[in-house]
Amino acid sequence: MRNKNYTLAQKAYDVLHDRIAQGYYPLGAALSRRRVAAELDMSVLPVSEALKRLENEGVLETRARIGTRIKIPSPGEVRGLLKLREALECESARLFSQRATGQEMSAVLQTACELDQSTVESWQVEQEEAPWPEVRRSDMNLHIRIAECGRSPQLHRQLKQTLTVFWNIARLLPIYEQVSGPTWHQDLVTAISERNADRAEAAMRSHVKRALDDVLHLLHEFLLWDENGLAALSMSRGSVPSREKVSG
Repeated sequence: MRNKNYTLAQKAYDVLHDRIAQGYYPLGAALSRRRVAAELDMSVLPVSEALKRLENEGVLETRARIGTRIKIPSPGEVRGLLKLREALECESARLFSQRATGQEMSAVLQTACELDQSTVESWQVEQEEAPWPEVRRSDMNLHIRIAECGRSPQLHRQLKQTLTVFWNIARLLPIYEQVSGPTWHQDLVTAISERNADRAEAAMRSHVKRALDDVLHLLHEFLLWDENGLAALSMSRGSVPSREKVSG
């Protein structure tokens, strides 16, 4: 019975984590244990265990008279999150360059090529028809896969948690065109596959910092809002008005 509960709790965790990462549950959204359990066709116990685990990871929070909800980060936490992501990604690139097999590098490069192609194709259709949620999810999965190939379970787990929160925030922003070229991610993977840890770190830092600088630009008004304003924005699935396209 204990093993069964653990298996169900892991299943509930995986489903909830994926839904949060995809923006299925927006920032500030309340999560009812009973409702989630009914959706997943399981008892409340494994769902409660999964929610507690996500709360310990900083993805959820529990407040009096509100209950459990998707955590709304403060402006300071957002800035800290961006710096944390940069640090984790750079170490991830170093480990990838040293530990990934040749076969893994080739597979990750192929994934990067497919991501860049999807991004280019998305800009060639009407923006309301573009599959941006899928593109963003593929982007996140690429970075998670790079960390996974570095064979540091702790770093992989921490980066996955950080990216989940990051993308749940970034999805609120207007899509901005990446003008860095059609091989943005291919160039990154090629650089971190050269078996040179210092060059890999430099390439990843440049890649991530440029993107994060653009996100901070778009987050300017977002960071000035109070918590209620941010919750209203998230729950309406709206976005901060875009002034101009920026590089990323």
